Amino acid sequence: MDIDIEKIKADALLAIGKFKSIETFSEEEGHDTYVAAEILVMLIDDKPVSEEQLEFLKKQSIDFTKVLALIGVQAVPGSSLALVFLEKIAEKHGFSLIPKPLDAPDLKT
Repeated sequence: MDIDIEKIKADALLAIGKFKSIETFSEEEGHDTYVAAEILVMLIDDKPVSEEQLEFLKKQSIDFTKVLALIGVQAVPGSSLALVFLEKIAEKHGFSLIPKPLDAPDLKT
């Protein structure tokens, strides 16, 4: 059984780069979370909410859950390498552990 060390290194560097990009999206993710909270308040107050706003709220909720999970996993020593391999497995199954930036909808309906 041949192990391609160079491919493993390349995959690890690519995944590490993706995880570092989380820092880049943190400010945007904070804004998206604020918009999602505003939409949630509109729902609680029985104000009209558009289909686009509901879809955004659903997607942002998933991203928020991903961020919480990643923060929790980072508390475990040595988890950075595990995250690299988990991301590779996730990509093979058609999804990502990394939150994606979303286009926030207009809060006016």
